[in-house]
Amino acid sequence: MMNFRKDFKRWHRWLGVLSGVVFFFVALTGTLFVFADEAIDAVAGGARQVTVERGGQQLSIDSLMQCFRTTCSQRKPFYADVYRAKDRSFRVASSDTQGNDLAYTYLNPYTGEVIKISRSYNFFFTLAHLHAELLMGEWGKWIVAITALIFFFELLSGLILWLPRRWNAKSRASSFRIKRGKTWWTWAYNLHKVLGFYSLVPALVVTLTALIMSFGAITRVLQQALGGVDDPFAEAERYEPAAIAGRASLPLSVAVAKAFDKRPQAQQCRVSLWNSESGVYHLKVAAYIGLVSSRDGENLVLNKYTGEEIELPQPVKRAFVINEWLLRLHIGAWGGLVVKILMFIVGALLTSLPVTGLLLLIRHKGSK
Repeated sequence: MMNFRKDFKRWHRWLGVLSGVVFFFVALTGTLFVFADEAIDAVAGGARQVTVERGGQQLSIDSLMQCFRTTCSQRKPFYADVYRAKDRSFRVASSDTQGNDLAYTYLNPYTGEVIKISRSYNFFFTLAHLHAELLMGEWGKWIVAITALIFFFELLSGLILWLPRRWNAKSRASSFRIKRGKTWWTWAYNLHKVLGFYSLVPALVVTLTALIMSFGAITRVLQQALGGVDDPFAEAERYEPAAIAGRASLPLSVAVAKAFDKRPQAQQCRVSLWNSESGVYHLKVAAYIGLVSSRDGENLVLNKYTGEEIELPQPVKRAFVINEWLLRLHIGAWGGLVVKILMFIVGALLTSLPVTGLLLLIRHKGSK
């Protein structure tokens, strides 16, 4: 048993050395991303609301988009957010002509006037890509995926090393409580061991969801096991009609009204603007839609000429739901503010693990 624990400790230590820098960076960026939606709304400030004049009528979505294109002629819109509340501004997500410099533009829905342009979108989009692939493309994705795999082993081996050889009052106290200790390395050891244990369950959730989303083979197994399909986007496209040259499409306002009628409890509708060559409108209607996740949401595909909903097969719909829940579990966007606060704390604890691990390694090398 002693040799078994020594082997685990050796593997735990050196795999931590191998992945520590990348894991610290991934954990830190993930922690900062937890409150991305709240930060974006805070930066927008008063631009999120407008004064509703008595008897005032909102412009159509197509008219608002024309106002946006006139005012921001050098930018490419890719989606717009429409709100049920009459005092909410109209929001357009856009980029420059090269697909960079992402921004949210807030417009007064009654006048078409641009209220504010916020680059907070670009900051958190960049942060998300730092987290997912270190801004290194496919190579970065593989580095992060392998780091997640190593960290999964680190969690399991850490749990084995955490287990006391004997359960008594002293071992229970040292396993569940952080003691200052007489030396800095004792303090670092207690932090590493106890904080690692308390963050174990949410860390496993975050790591497992990361592995599922990172490795296509695991994603396919999960989708098939839960009755989904491998690639819901590709499958959905098979049921979408192509654009008809010369035929006028329904106004976007009509499509959004249909979406709100279908989900009376929804407060927000996101209209995709990226594919003008498609014969459909892609909409998401929900209680709240953030940067990458939503709450109580539903994806709708409407024929842009008739307004009829394109009915997708149940496995395709289920696959979209599975993907959405994987992301929500990963970023803590599934249980309101309390869960987000807990996820932020867990993220901070996980970020500390490679730091305390490095201190213990320095102590280990120095004691030889």
